[in-house]
Amino acid sequence: MLSVAHAMVLELEGFCVVVLTLIVEDDELTAMLFQGFLMGYGRCEFAPNGRVGFERFRLALESDSPYDLICLDIMMPDVSGVELLKLVRALEEERGVPLEKRCKIVMTTAVSDKSIIKEAYEAKCDSYLMKPIKRSQLLDTVRELGLIS
Repeated sequence: MLSVAHAMVLELEGFCVVVLTLIVEDDELTAMLFQGFLMGYGRCEFAPNGRVGFERFRLALESDSPYDLICLDIMMPDVSGVELLKLVRALEEERGVPLEKRCKIVMTTAVSDKSIIKEAYEAKCDSYLMKPIKRSQLLDTVRELGLIS
Protein backbone atom coordinates (compact mmCIF):
# COMPACT_ATOMS: atom_id res chain seq x y z
CA MET A 1 0.00 0.00 0.00
CA LEU A 2 1.10 3.55 -0.73
CA SER A 3 2.45 5.45 2.25
CA VAL A 4 1.33 8.93 3.23
CA ALA A 5 3.54 11.57 1.62
CA HIS A 6 5.48 13.86 3.89
CA ALA A 7 4.08 17.37 4.22
CA MET A 8 5.85 20.07 2.28
CA VAL A 9 5.02 23.66 3.14
CA LEU A 10 4.98 26.70 0.87
CA GLU A 11 5.57 30.15 2.29
CA LEU A 12 3.33 32.71 0.58
CA GLU A 13 3.37 36.27 1.84
CA GLY A 14 4.17 35.12 5.37
CA PHE A 15 1.39 32.53 5.53
CA CYS A 16 1.94 28.81 5.71
CA VAL A 17 -0.15 27.11 2.99
CA VAL A 18 -0.63 23.35 2.93
CA VAL A 19 -3.04 21.63 0.56
CA LEU A 20 -4.42 18.41 2.02
CA THR A 21 -5.19 16.02 -0.85
CA LEU A 22 -6.90 12.65 -0.98
CA ILE A 23 -6.08 10.53 -4.02
CA VAL A 24 -8.78 7.90 -4.56
CA GLU A 25 -7.41 5.57 -7.19
CA ASP A 26 -7.45 1.79 -7.57
CA ASP A 27 -4.22 1.83 -9.59
CA GLU A 28 -1.36 2.37 -7.14
CA LEU A 29 1.06 3.44 -9.89
CA THR A 30 -1.30 6.25 -10.99
CA ALA A 31 -1.78 7.29 -7.35
CA MET A 32 2.01 7.47 -6.88
CA LEU A 33 2.28 9.56 -10.05
CA PHE A 34 -0.35 12.06 -8.79
CA GLN A 35 1.35 12.13 -5.41
CA GLY A 36 4.63 13.02 -7.10
CA PHE A 37 2.93 15.76 -9.14
CA LEU A 38 1.50 17.34 -5.99
CA MET A 39 4.57 16.93 -3.78
CA GLY A 40 5.67 20.32 -2.57
CA TYR A 41 2.13 21.66 -2.31
CA GLY A 42 1.03 19.80 0.79
CA ARG A 43 0.22 16.37 2.10
CA CYS A 44 -1.27 13.60 -0.06
CA GLU A 45 -3.12 10.62 1.30
CA PHE A 46 -4.17 7.57 -0.67
CA ALA A 47 -7.32 5.45 -0.74
CA PRO A 48 -7.33 2.33 -2.95
CA ASN A 49 -11.10 2.34 -3.48
CA GLY A 50 -14.26 4.39 -3.01
CA ARG A 51 -15.26 2.78 0.26
CA VAL A 52 -11.93 3.62 1.92
CA GLY A 53 -11.97 7.05 0.26
CA PHE A 54 -15.35 7.91 1.76
CA GLU A 55 -14.28 6.73 5.22
CA ARG A 56 -11.13 8.88 5.07
CA PHE A 57 -13.13 11.88 3.85
CA ARG A 58 -15.73 11.44 6.62
CA LEU A 59 -13.10 11.12 9.35
CA ALA A 60 -11.21 14.19 8.10
CA LEU A 61 -14.42 16.23 8.02
CA GLU A 62 -15.41 15.07 11.52
CA SER A 63 -11.96 15.88 12.92
CA ASP A 64 -12.23 19.43 11.53
CA SER A 65 -9.32 18.92 9.13
CA PRO A 66 -11.14 18.35 5.84
CA TYR A 67 -9.44 17.69 2.53
CA ASP A 68 -8.89 20.64 0.23
CA LEU A 69 -8.68 18.46 -2.87
CA ILE A 70 -9.78 15.00 -3.94
CA CYS A 71 -8.39 13.43 -7.11
CA LEU A 72 -11.03 10.84 -7.84
CA ASP A 73 -10.84 8.01 -10.34
CA ILE A 74 -14.19 7.25 -11.95
CA MET A 75 -13.81 3.55 -12.70
CA MET A 76 -13.22 1.67 -9.43
CA PRO A 77 -14.50 -1.55 -7.94
CA ASP A 78 -17.23 -1.49 -5.28
CA VAL A 79 -18.01 2.27 -5.22
CA SER A 80 -17.52 4.21 -8.46
CA GLY A 81 -16.00 7.67 -8.50
CA VAL A 82 -19.33 9.27 -9.38
CA GLU A 83 -21.05 7.43 -6.52
CA LEU A 84 -18.32 8.58 -4.13
CA LEU A 85 -18.63 12.14 -5.44
CA LYS A 86 -22.36 12.08 -4.63
CA LEU A 87 -21.68 10.71 -1.13
CA VAL A 88 -19.07 13.40 -0.43
CA ARG A 89 -21.34 16.24 -1.59
CA ALA A 90 -24.28 14.82 0.40
CA LEU A 91 -22.16 14.63 3.57
CA GLU A 92 -20.88 18.18 3.08
CA GLU A 93 -24.45 19.39 2.67
CA GLU A 94 -25.65 17.39 5.68
CA ARG A 95 -22.86 18.90 7.81
CA GLY A 96 -23.63 22.43 6.60
CA VAL A 97 -20.29 23.01 4.89
CA PRO A 98 -20.60 26.34 2.98
CA LEU A 99 -20.14 26.08 -0.80
CA GLU A 100 -16.90 28.09 -0.75
CA LYS A 101 -15.38 25.74 1.87
CA ARG A 102 -16.30 22.48 0.15
CA CYS A 103 -13.58 20.16 -1.03
CA LYS A 104 -12.49 20.65 -4.64
CA ILE A 105 -12.99 17.40 -6.57
CA VAL A 106 -11.13 16.57 -9.77
CA MET A 107 -12.42 13.49 -11.57
CA THR A 108 -9.71 11.49 -13.33
CA THR A 109 -10.42 8.80 -15.88
CA ALA A 110 -9.49 7.11 -19.12
CA VAL A 111 -13.20 6.90 -20.01
CA SER A 112 -14.44 9.47 -22.50
CA ASP A 113 -18.13 8.56 -22.20
CA LYS A 114 -19.99 11.90 -22.35
CA SER A 115 -22.85 10.61 -20.19
CA ILE A 116 -20.42 9.82 -17.35
CA ILE A 117 -18.76 13.23 -17.69
CA LYS A 118 -22.19 14.88 -17.61
CA GLU A 119 -23.20 12.85 -14.54
CA ALA A 120 -20.00 13.88 -12.74
CA TYR A 121 -20.63 17.58 -13.37
CA GLU A 122 -24.28 17.22 -12.34
CA ALA A 123 -23.03 15.66 -9.10
CA LYS A 124 -20.90 18.81 -8.60
CA CYS A 125 -17.36 17.82 -9.47
CA ASP A 126 -15.10 20.84 -9.92
CA SER A 127 -13.05 19.56 -12.82
CA TYR A 128 -12.47 16.53 -15.04
CA LEU A 129 -9.16 15.29 -16.45
CA MET A 130 -8.62 12.54 -19.02
CA LYS A 131 -5.80 10.04 -18.46
CA PRO A 132 -2.98 9.98 -19.15
CA ILE A 133 -2.62 13.17 -17.13
CA LYS A 134 0.50 15.31 -17.32
CA ARG A 135 1.90 17.13 -14.30
CA SER A 136 1.24 20.51 -15.94
CA GLN A 137 -2.43 19.61 -16.55
CA LEU A 138 -3.03 18.64 -12.93
CA LEU A 139 -1.19 21.66 -11.52
CA ASP A 140 -2.99 24.05 -13.92
CA THR A 141 -6.30 22.59 -12.76
CA VAL A 142 -5.39 22.92 -9.08
CA ARG A 143 -4.36 26.55 -9.76
CA GLU A 144 -7.65 27.26 -11.52
CA LEU A 145 -9.46 25.92 -8.45
CA GLY A 146 -7.58 28.47 -6.33
CA LEU A 147 -5.70 25.97 -4.19
CA ILE A 148 -2.18 26.92 -5.30
CA SER A 149 -0.65 29.96 -6.98
